[in-house]
Order: sequence, then structure tokens, then C-alpha cells
Amino acid sequence: MSRSDCSGYRQADFGDIFETLSDLRRNQVLFSETEALMNLVKALIGTGMMSLPFAFHCAGLWTGIGLLLFTVFLTATITFVSLCCEIGPAWLKRHSNTAKIFIIIELCVTQLGICCVYFVFIAENTKQVFLQFFLLLINSLHRLSKAVVSYTIETIMFLILPFILIVCSIRKLRYLAFIAGIANIMFLIAFGLTLQYIMRDLPPISRLPAFNSFSTLPLAFGTIVFSFEGINLVLPIENRSRNPRRFIAPVGTLNIACLFVLVIYIVIGFFGYAKFGFDIKDSVTLNLPSNEPLYQAVKGIIAASICLSYPVQFFVPMELLIIRLKQHFDKDWRWFWLAEYALTCKISLAELVPHLALFVSLVGALTCSSLALLFPPIMELLIELTKNILICLFGTIGCISGSYVSICQIVAAFRQEAK
Repeated sequence: MSRSDCSGYRQADFGDIFETLSDLRRNQVLFSETEALMNLVKALIGTGMMSLPFAFHCAGLWTGIGLLLFTVFLTATITFVSLCCEIGPAWLKRHSNTAKIFIIIELCVTQLGICCVYFVFIAENTKQVFLQFFLLLINSLHRLSKAVVSYTIETIMFLILPFILIVCSIRKLRYLAFIAGIANIMFLIAFGLTLQYIMRDLPPISRLPAFNSFSTLPLAFGTIVFSFEGINLVLPIENRSRNPRRFIAPVGTLNIACLFVLVIYIVIGFFGYAKFGFDIKDSVTLNLPSNEPLYQAVKGIIAASICLSYPVQFFVPMELLIIRLKQHFDKDWRWFWLAEYALTCKISLAELVPHLALFVSLVGALTCSSLALLFPPIMELLIELTKNILICLFGTIGCISGSYVSICQIVAAFRQEAK
């Protein structure tokens, strides 16, 4: 097929495509527009957002805003292309099985990394709450406080595993949407309290560099891409949407969710870095005062919110596995044990790299960037060659450099701990 043929295909009427998608949806339990929006917003707003001030620290204050705007706009645009190219030309369909297997593996690996980061995030925030609780009860036992600091990350990961397993055993989409709505409300409350704290008594932003360093810029890229990792769930959520036309309309579910989330990203990244400056930690919630009960509660609420939103991230890889193992896991108890095994594997992997910021950057650069910035433009390569080559080049450079710098930083962190 020539490039002109591809252009003709792109200009074709998409009415037949939407009718085909609607036919495929008739026998499924589908999301309403509100349910799809709630699930998409909750998927986009996750742990990565709380690490954006650290990304601004790595990039620089104004460079961070520019990199965030560019990356989010590029990712959202490419996602729109993926939705429009969901049913492709006939000459590509002969390779559909190979491409499907490859994308499914990449998607599962990406979601695996994301779920591992969720574990670390919940454990990090819960650790501070537990530590303060122990210090309030037994403030004279200095050795106990040191033991909690040293060992609570791994211990808390196992403590939260049963709770996450319970919520991940829910398979009904309507129940997941309800839980996502609760998680959204909890997260917004905690976000509002966090925002009002970081916006109070702001130091002058002139003390912060507009651009930091090229050596740390890849870390910022990986963190920003990871913060938008929920974009990987757009296709699964759109596939369960009752009205695919409204999902990608100019004022549809996708654009509304992306715009809302982008504003939140800029606010938390900019003001978080402006407030704490060079003292910013892996997650901005870890900078909240530990001696004030209100902000200890904020950390607990955010951890609980992420815990409740875990099934949204867990749903995609488990759904892909169940489809291929349906004859073996047709009963709920078998699915439950498969989910328990998968969660145990993830918590074991999360314990290997308990450095939140570096783990976020590594997952974002290595898996999220390839899934969001490489594969979609490759699908559209023959239609707009120059644009998609530039996007692929940007994604490749970000993937390689971000992964390399993250791995080097992780190795250096482990060496420092070993001394």
C-alpha cells in the first residue's frame, strides 16, 4: 500500500468503524460517560503526580513546566491516534497477532512496574504515619524508632498486601467505578490539604534555577512520563465505553480528563518545588510535617486512596491473563488465587528497589515511554513520516537516557547504603 493509500484510509469516514466497535460492545457490561470519566481520571491521577516536584527539581522550575506540557500534549495526541487507528487497513491485519502479543507483553510489563511503584508509595507514606504513631506511644524508646525506620518499608508492604488483595478480588466494573469514585474523593481531599500547605508562606522562587542540569533531565523525563502512565488504560476504558464517539469528541471524556489532570500536574509540580526547593523528597507528601496530626492524616488518606485505586491498574493485566486462561480460571476462587500469586510476585519485585523516585523514573523511562511514545507513531509512520520519526526519536532518546541514568542512580544508592 502506498502512502497515498494510507492517507486515503485516514480520511475515510469513521462511521463504519464506530458501528463495528458498537457491535463488539453490545454483549459487554459497559461504562457510562460519567463512569468512564471517573475511571480515567483516577487512572491518570496516581502516585506519579506526587513525584512531580522532584521532577521539577531535576529539570529546573520553568524547564519542568515546559517538559511537562510538551510530554502530556504529545502523549495525549498519540493516544488519540491509537484510538482512531484501532481498526486498521487490511494489509496490516495479517500481522495483527504478532503485534497483539508484543503489545500485550509490553502492557503487562508496564502495569507490573506501575503496581510495584504503588506498593512502594503506599509503604513510604504509611511508614511515616506508623513511625509517628510509635513515637507518640513510646517516645522514650529510641531504639524502637530506629528499628521502625530501618525495617518498616518491607514489613508494611506485607501488611498492606491483604487489603490490596481484597480490593483486587473485585471484578465487576460497576463496583470498580464506585471504588474509583471513592478514591477520587479521598485523593481530592488529601490533595486540597496538601496544596493549601505548600502554597502557604512560599519562599521566593528566584532562588530556584530555571534549568538544572542535562545529567538529571532524563530523570525528570522518566518521572513525568510515569506520572501520565494512566494513559495506558485509555484503550481498555474506551473499549468498555457505551459511546465511543463521545469518548474522543473535542469536548469528550479523553480531552476533559487530560485537561483536568494537566492543570493539577502543573499546580502540584510548580508549587511543590517552589515550597521545598532543594529539600524536596521522592514524594511531596513525605515533606509534609510529621508532628502535625492533620498532615499525618493526609498521608494516610493518600495511601488509602492509592490502595483503593490499585484495582484499576491491576484490572488490565489480569483481564488479559484471564482471557487467555479462561478455561482454567472459569471459577472465581481460581481467579482469586491467580490474583494472589500475581500480587505476591509484584510485592517481591517492589522490595528489590525500595527507592521511590528512582523506581518511578526507571519505570517511566523504560516501559511507559515505549508504550506511549514509540508504538503508536510506528503504526502511523507511513501516513506522516517526518512527524512520527521525530516522535520516535524523542521517545527513544528519553527511554535510553532515562533508563541509563535511573539505573546508575539506583546502583549508586545501593552502594551508598552498603557502606
